[in-house]
Amino acid sequence: MKRAIVLALASVFAVSLSLYYGCISNEPGSPVGVGVPARDGAPAGTWTVSDSITISGREVCGLAYDSGYLWVTHMPPNGDSEHVIISKLDPVSHQVVSQSREFAWNGRGICVGNNSLWLADALHDVIHELDPTTFQERSAFSTPGSEPCGVTFDGVALWLTDPWYRSVYKLDTLGHVISSFAIPYEYRWALEWDGGGMWTTSGATTLVFYTPSGQMTATEELMGLPRGVAVLDVAFGADKLFASSGSSMEYAKREKIYILEKRPSRPQAVRICHVPPGNPENAHVIVISEKAVHAHLAHGDCFAPEDAIPGAPCDCAVRH
Repeated sequence: MKRAIVLALASVFAVSLSLYYGCISNEPGSPVGVGVPARDGAPAGTWTVSDSITISGREVCGLAYDSGYLWVTHMPPNGDSEHVIISKLDPVSHQVVSQSREFAWNGRGICVGNNSLWLADALHDVIHELDPTTFQERSAFSTPGSEPCGVTFDGVALWLTDPWYRSVYKLDTLGHVISSFAIPYEYRWALEWDGGGMWTTSGATTLVFYTPSGQMTATEELMGLPRGVAVLDVAFGADKLFASSGSSMEYAKREKIYILEKRPSRPQAVRICHVPPGNPENAHVIVISEKAVHAHLAHGDCFAPEDAIPGAPCDCAVRH
């Protein structure tokens, strides 16, 4: 009996740690591999790490991008989770442009909207509205759940994740709930508006896309992140994706903002029955890039079976 109680307490403690440090485990059942829509006409591909920014001694939490600058919520130097500083950062030079005083808030997500900063405070279950120049608080309202995390702005309304209540809320800028939908697991920390919906985290390095009605329509794995990194928030800007790692178990990794760029997907290899012009008797299997398929089909080649051996004879009169 005592052993069972100890195991149960250990399990609760492990869950508490995971909630404190953030998203540190992958969830079952996420539809990895679903096609991801390109952003703003950008080519489809894979988000891959190209650079990083280090804020030494400061655990990075929320991120927002606006007009060429990153807005970052982070703990004070070697501080605790019940205090937060907001920094305005140049993502090119990695220099801090301006910085707030220290607030006695558990600062999580941040976004820019209606000429204000909006910050989720998980200590007091509040959204704070601040002046982006002076960092003075303009207003605040209580959140509908119990642990506000990611926050984003769609041009009119705010959206908020509450992993503990497993919900995403749509709010007006006075804090009134317009609508909400359920999210299946606790670890939906990040939130970033992207055209017709929003991205949030699902596991340590996985993003999922939700429509405003709560339908999950796409999944994307972030590539090139160091082992042990768990993404806490993301922001899009300047054709890049910025990811905070404040929920990683290793402190050194919580100081990082990773910069990811869209790498084009590697073209698929396609087997074609190639019919040499003027020499149809020498038709044989070749392997080409999918980008070259249209040109080959246009002059009489045809698809070969996927298991066809390159160089083997083939016949386009036989349908595969």
